Amino acid sequence: MKTLFYGNNPRVLEVLVKNSNVMGVVTKGDYYFDRNEILDIAKRNGIPLLCIEDVRSLKLDLAVSAGYHRLLPIDIIKIPKHGTINIHPSMLPRYRGQHVIQWQIINGEKEAGVTIHFMDGGFDSGDIITQEKIPILPDDNALTIWGKASGVSCKLLKNILVDIKNGKDIKHFKQDNSKATYFRKRTFEDGKIDFRKSDDEINNLVRALCLPWPGAFFECEGKKVIIDGIKIRRIE
Repeated sequence: MKTLFYGNNPRVLEVLVKNSNVMGVVTKGDYYFDRNEILDIAKRNGIPLLCIEDVRSLKLDLAVSAGYHRLLPIDIIKIPKHGTINIHPSMLPRYRGQHVIQWQIINGEKEAGVTIHFMDGGFDSGDIITQEKIPILPDDNALTIWGKASGVSCKLLKNILVDIKNGKDIKHFKQDNSKATYFRKRTFEDGKIDFRKSDDEINNLVRALCLPWPGAFFECEGKKVIIDGIKIRRIE
């Protein structure tokens, strides 16, 4: 099976390497995670680094996106025989958009999730193939949820690859757009702590922006103070 990888998730790329013939990797460098890990996997396995224009000349069975934050042109999406699929860290149609692990923690959600869906040219709006919920526990932060989501993503992707190899059709269903919510890309200034908010709201912000993300912060005497963790003690 000839595949293509878009994005920045090394665990997903490793699954593709082990279960298919990866024809190329399309990535970019403005991520908080170490792009060098993606480059190392590509180099070790002789996988070329490509740009979008390079994809037009490829014959592919499947393309997989995981952490690629640009919309793909519809003609590029349609190139693979079995389509282009995206791995998104929420239970779509809720939390479409960017930085949704962070937004789910900031908003005090009790669960996140993983959705694998077909890409259709919109923002996380294509037909859903499979989903799985992930609980957000009180001690979780963005990094632990990213790790859990990556593990679930790999498991679900393996199942899809097995089905394709066995000649099975990829079953899918349309999203309920009436239930869709969208979230924008966060900025550094979004991490500024507002001490008028509740303890839980501040704690959620800190959990959401832990390392390797930029961190929640406040300013003191002209200096930026980054908070990477909080312990809340309730006094009765």
